[in-house]
Amino acid sequence: MSVLLADLIDRAVKSWKQAGIPLLPPANADTIRRAINGFGRQVPEDVLQLYQTVGGFADYDLYDNCWGLWSLDRIVEWNPAYFEWSTAPERKLTGFADVGLDLWFLCFQYENERESSVWIENGENVHLVASSMAEFLSLCLSDPGKVGLLGPNVIPPGSPLRE
Repeated sequence: MSVLLADLIDRAVKSWKQAGIPLLPPANADTIRRAINGFGRQVPEDVLQLYQTVGGFADYDLYDNCWGLWSLDRIVEWNPAYFEWSTAPERKLTGFADVGLDLWFLCFQYENERESSVWIENGENVHLVASSMAEFLSLCLSDPGKVGLLGPNVIPPGSPLRE
C-alpha cells in the first residue's frame, strides 16, 4: 500500500466531505476486483486503494463543479456501453468518473499490478491526464486546470462548466 497515495486519498476525501458531497462506504478488495474483472478489466493496487477508502460519490454530485467519482455499481453499469463508443478501444480504459455529468469520462488504464494511468475521453479523442492515480489526485487537489479538466481540449470557452 502506497503511503503517498493513502495520504492523497485521505486529503481528497476530506476535501469532498468539506464540499458537502455525500460519499459511499468503502468496498473490500474482493468486491472491487469482482466488479471490474466482471467486464474484462484488471484492477491495479492504486484503484483498489481508492475504492477501499471511499466507495465513490453517493449521488451525481460534481467536485469543484467539475467531476464526480463513480460508485462500483455505476462503473459496472456504464463501462460496457462506454467500450462500444470509445475512440481508443485498444487502450482498454475503464471509466471511473465523469466530467460535467457524463459530458466526458475519466478513465484508468491498468499499467501494472501497482499503478494505473488516468485518461480523459471527450468523445472525439483521448488524452493522458496523469501517469498515476496519485498524480491525478495530487493535481486535482492543487489545481484541476493542470489536470486538463478545465483545459481548452476538454471544456470549450463559454461552457457553463468553465464559469
